[in-house]
Amino acid sequence: MQTNRHNNPQSSNPITPSSTDLERVRFSIGVAIFGGTIGGSAIIINFLSRFEFPNTPEHMNLISSIFFASSGAIGGILITGPIAYWIYGGLPIFKFTPFKNRGPRKFHTWLFLGIGYGMTLPMVLGILLPIWYRFLFFYSGSINFPTLISSLIDLTMGSLYLAPLLGFQYFFTGIAAGAIFSIGAWTIDHISHKIRKGIIGPFIAWTISLWISGIIISLLLLLPETYLAQIGKLG
Repeated sequence: MQTNRHNNPQSSNPITPSSTDLERVRFSIGVAIFGGTIGGSAIIINFLSRFEFPNTPEHMNLISSIFFASSGAIGGILITGPIAYWIYGGLPIFKFTPFKNRGPRKFHTWLFLGIGYGMTLPMVLGILLPIWYRFLFFYSGSINFPTLISSLIDLTMGSLYLAPLLGFQYFFTGIAAGAIFSIGAWTIDHISHKIRKGIIGPFIAWTISLWISGIIISLLLLLPETYLAQIGKLG
């Protein structure tokens, strides 16, 4: 059976319509990891920015930070994973794409996608965070299981209304997150297309994504809470 190849001459992996486009999948996962990191970090910074004088901003304990940050991480992954999959380009595996050929996208493309990410993330958080709070109330014993199920149904039914209403409080943080995402995703895109050989070649998008994500998490842990709170208020 004759196989088709990517339109990008740099890619030499033969793929058929029935095979898995691993190149696209790896890239999508790499960008999604970074998008999830940005989303989780945005939640932490947003919470710190809510402290008002004379109260001093303080990080939540580790468990609470992970719990609430996971909502932003999931939201970021749900947004950026499909975006990366869609934008990667190339046939024959995926035809619904704005680019026929594979290769690094220009910065303005990622800038527009970052703006879309920044505007969508707050609305996704407006849906997810109330759900997270319900699970927290259930865990703490504030509500019982039937009340939990009932509240989750109500939140699901009212999600289109709650998304912009509750998500507005994360709007400015989301815009800042979108700007950072644009820069990071553009970096992942360009480096992953330049380094394609060797053992690390297939996983370079993951490597760069984890490296940049590690820097962001380190800054989140090392920078003073007051400084992070100011960033959230400026965002």
